[in-house]
Amino acid sequence: EYLAEIEDKSSATLDVYRSLLSDLSAKIKFALEDAAGEIPMGLTWKQRNGAKKHAWGSCTTLGKLLSFSNILPYIDITLTESSLSSLFRCIQLSNIINEKIVAAAIKALVNLPITMWHHLSCNCDSVGRGLATCFDFLYEKKNNCFKSRRCRKPGTFASHIC
Repeated sequence: EYLAEIEDKSSATLDVYRSLLSDLSAKIKFALEDAAGEIPMGLTWKQRNGAKKHAWGSCTTLGKLLSFSNILPYIDITLTESSLSSLFRCIQLSNIINEKIVAAAIKALVNLPITMWHHLSCNCDSVGRGLATCFDFLYEKKNNCFKSRRCRKPGTFASHIC
């Protein structure tokens, strides 16, 4: 009876975890689709600003949730992939979205434990897509850096990349 009760609590906790991953990914997707103009949403400035703030917080929270690598084996891999894809997409759209969202996505990805990447490498292609996204981001930043000459200013983000 005691074990059944613990199992029920664990199941409920995993359900909340799954729901959070899904909801946070959806908030990011909503803000990115609006910013990229992929789906005309007709949002007011105030609504668009709120969506940006939600996306920023969602990126940060996704990073924290995904860092619990001991839970990953109990979560559907497609949900984990979807969450990571949201973070990758923030980086891919870094030229058109708010830089706070991009920075939060980068920080979330950088702080993920190695055990999570090992788990994913056996089950999906997220590791490869993540590497391609990061290399493309660095390449774009380096090209933009040389075009604008911002990389010569010490202490700027571009000076660390170049």
